[in-house]
Amino acid sequence: MNLSTEIGKRIRFYRNQCELTQEELAEKCDVHPTYIGQLERGEKTPSLDVLFRISKHLQVSMTFLLDDVETILSSKSSSTFNIYQRVMQLPSKKQKALIEILDWMDQYLK
Repeated sequence: MNLSTEIGKRIRFYRNQCELTQEELAEKCDVHPTYIGQLERGEKTPSLDVLFRISKHLQVSMTFLLDDVETILSSKSSSTFNIYQRVMQLPSKKQKALIEILDWMDQYLK
């Protein structure tokens, strides 16, 4: 996995959270829909300008798209990386359910 792949997975994750298609996000960001697909697959790396537009329309800061990328990429053998990999491979509905479970655990198991 590389930086572009990791950023692409995050773009896809937040796009799914917003229930936007690649086409809808592309239109909002003034880019071609195939470009969004290329970003999500890690085939292209977005410029800062495009990353800013994407983060704006996904209603997340650029920090959310970039935060801890270096740590995750450098800790491939850690359990954090393994958990992250498994979650990112889940369909959007299961990711949302898992987030709800984690929120519940955080709130009630303190």
